[in-house]
Amino acid sequence: MQKPPLLYWLICASYELLGTNLVAARIWSVLCGVGLALIAARLHRELWRRDGTLAGLIVLSSVGVAIESRRAMLDLPMGCFVALAVLLGVRWRANGRTTTLVFAATALAAAALTKGPVAILFAGTAALAGMFARREARRPVRGAQLAIAALVFLALASPWPIAMWLQWPQLGDVIAEQSEARQFTWFRIEAIGPVIGGGLALIAPWSIAVVAAVVAGARRLAGDERREHRRLVLWVLLSAAPFLFFAAFERYLIPMVVPMATLAARLFDDASARARRTHLTIATALLAVPVLAGSAFTLWFGLAVVAPVAALVVLAWTLRAAWRSASPRRVALGCAATLTLLLGGVYPAIGINRLPDDLPADLASRDVATFQISQPGMLSMRTRKSVLALPEGCDLRTKLAGFDGYVFVLEDRAARFAAACESAGFRPEAVGSFRSLFSRKAWLRFVREGTTRDDWRAAFTERSLAALTPEFTVYRLRGG
Repeated sequence: MQKPPLLYWLICASYELLGTNLVAARIWSVLCGVGLALIAARLHRELWRRDGTLAGLIVLSSVGVAIESRRAMLDLPMGCFVALAVLLGVRWRANGRTTTLVFAATALAAAALTKGPVAILFAGTAALAGMFARREARRPVRGAQLAIAALVFLALASPWPIAMWLQWPQLGDVIAEQSEARQFTWFRIEAIGPVIGGGLALIAPWSIAVVAAVVAGARRLAGDERREHRRLVLWVLLSAAPFLFFAAFERYLIPMVVPMATLAARLFDDASARARRTHLTIATALLAVPVLAGSAFTLWFGLAVVAPVAALVVLAWTLRAAWRSASPRRVALGCAATLTLLLGGVYPAIGINRLPDDLPADLASRDVATFQISQPGMLSMRTRKSVLALPEGCDLRTKLAGFDGYVFVLEDRAARFAAACESAGFRPEAVGSFRSLFSRKAWLRFVREGTTRDDWRAAFTERSLAALTPEFTVYRLRGG
């Protein structure tokens, strides 16, 4: 109840159709990633009257979309619905049809039901960008159309928050806690770099091309094309500006991928063969950094062979295409394929969040909990149900009343768990242990906390990650 429900409803539906598994959980993010690419392609055509295939391919080959498509998170679906609302808004300003505006309001309501008010923020900044860049505020707008669209939006988006407010008295406290976690403050100068860098990181490896597109468009374009260029640049800047006033993750900026991809694609439309070759080579070289590092890592530790070799082969083909043919579409396809192999083959081979096959046979039929950390992360998938989280400082006697099952405890919390159980009068029985890597807030921080350079040096010498892998103990526990 702490988050808008639309994505969770969709995931529940896919669980019913496909079963409780990772494919069912992530399929909506994958579809929204594809949808975002299609929307970018269509928006490019609407704004520039040019083929938008490259804009869509740039979205598909961007690091942000590739990563978020593998996660059952709210940001990519929200970005897809916002981008759809913006596209329909652009069409409405061109054709003036009420039905187009109603569809835009419906898409915006879907975005709000996915991630709340931040969706309205992104759509609002896109509208402001259009007004400032093209002076659309001076064009006649039918108030009746806007009123109908507003009613449609409210009819779709408002029932859920109103129902939660009436039925869940704690909602106000939850909103206050989330606001406090965002650390709202006055303008933070120190946040300019992270916000700009975070946005450009999402569109990587096309980041340099986006910057070049902003500069080149301001110099070379004229007339309507210059105004459309200004619209896209303002959309990006206005969308990023609010994040200078509160703390947020980079993935929150995912809707910015669409205007940035459109800008980059427009750069390649008019660029000389030499300029295209330069930017395509830079993009491929940027992508080569994680691909070479990840492939070398998995090959050195003997974690995989086929996936890293395939990624390196496709990367080499892409680099050759960038330098010899200078074909943006071909290079974008190569980048997308390379990212797919990296994130779908090389990275999973490391074994992050991998669970052993010899967990208790009755795990799925028993209660399952984790102690002071929501790890291992794949427990809910293995058990096909929610896992009880026991936060630090909780009263185990209260939290585990009627509990009959298993508690997973990370090695550095074992002593605290034993003390808490003794205080609560419980007698847990260790029934097994295993080692499993897991990410600690960042993808690259997946080894045991406190690992030193000497530990890494020894691991590379022995070509084994065993000493760096955290250990979990499984306890059988019956609560009071």
